[in-house]
Amino acid sequence: MIYLNLSSLLLAVIALAVSIATYLLSRKLPNENKIFEEKINTYHVLIKAINDTVGVIFSAINEYDSLKAERRGDIDERADELNDDIDDAFNSLEDTIAESTLVLPDTILDLLYLFLDMINKDEYLDNYRKPSRFEKFKAEVNEAFDGLVVAMQEDLGFEKLDSGLKHRTGGKRSTKSLIEDEA
Repeated sequence: MIYLNLSSLLLAVIALAVSIATYLLSRKLPNENKIFEEKINTYHVLIKAINDTVGVIFSAINEYDSLKAERRGDIDERADELNDDIDDAFNSLEDTIAESTLVLPDTILDLLYLFLDMINKDEYLDNYRKPSRFEKFKAEVNEAFDGLVVAMQEDLGFEKLDSGLKHRTGGKRSTKSLIEDEA
């Protein structure tokens, strides 16, 4: 009888120890999951904002180039409108980045601000009239964008999370640029 009570007590103590260990290990998990979800949502919004902004810039440059080539309409007036569109898109991207600073690590914020500096050019329309300069600018933007996406993936630890999926599909994660020329 004493062995039964002793074994029951031992089992209860072990169960208590396991319960306490489980609690201690998992008490931060809901907060970590929430932060992870917020980061994913923030990165999604940032990528879309970057893509939209660069799309506006590329489209404006292409439209201005077409206007100059065809010599139609009031080019200066339309150029002012295109520059205003670019400024609005850029300001919107800046606002999106500012709203995201709370959940982003400094490394990502530094890359975002470097990206902003790279695309913040005066007189886009005149500076990129030459196709070679425009193509070089597009390549630089795409390379910086790809680096930013890779840094975001590394911050989220997708390589660690995706190992089972990569094994099942036999694939490797692609960082193909999402920014396309809207010609």
